[in-house]
Amino acid sequence: MSEAAKKGKTLVAKCKTARLTISAIILFVTYCGISAIDIHSRGFWFFTQMLSITVCSLVLWLYWYIYHNHQLDHGITIWHQLLHWCGTLISIYSLSLLVSSGMIAANQAGVVTLMILSFSLFLSGVYTDTIFILLGISLGLLTCSIATISKDTVLYNSGITAGACLLIFVIAQFQYHSAKKKTHEKK
Repeated sequence: MSEAAKKGKTLVAKCKTARLTISAIILFVTYCGISAIDIHSRGFWFFTQMLSITVCSLVLWLYWYIYHNHQLDHGITIWHQLLHWCGTLISIYSLSLLVSSGMIAANQAGVVTLMILSFSLFLSGVYTDTIFILLGISLGLLTCSIATISKDTVLYNSGITAGACLLIFVIAQFQYHSAKKKTHEKK
């Protein structure tokens, strides 16, 4: 096996590991926060704001990491990503203004923030990485679960999170083997 093929395989493995790690962090933090913090408390609004900043940072880092290592021309799309996530954070800031002026309650703003975040993850996945589509869908399902189900939300959220983790792992494995096969064919 040539040196370039070995480097390509380890690069593909690193990208898969990065995708899985970032996905696991986002799902774990979201699940723990939603399960531990009462939706009707002021802390829930603060949690969703911090979650948005964290997810934004993690997604931008993952995007940079994957495309930087592949040495692809990503000047235009990195700007798309930056503007996309800036727009998301600006819309969440707009919610902060509505909460501080008393127009909407903090718990309502927290739920809307989670929906904005799930939609942003979904849209980010449409034009970058399919893992983000799955994260957006699972975050949307978690949000709908806490907003509509009053009993056993932890049970439902556990099932949603476990299913999302499993699906993300399967898709990451498929992408890994597809990329590994392409790397092997270039040899």
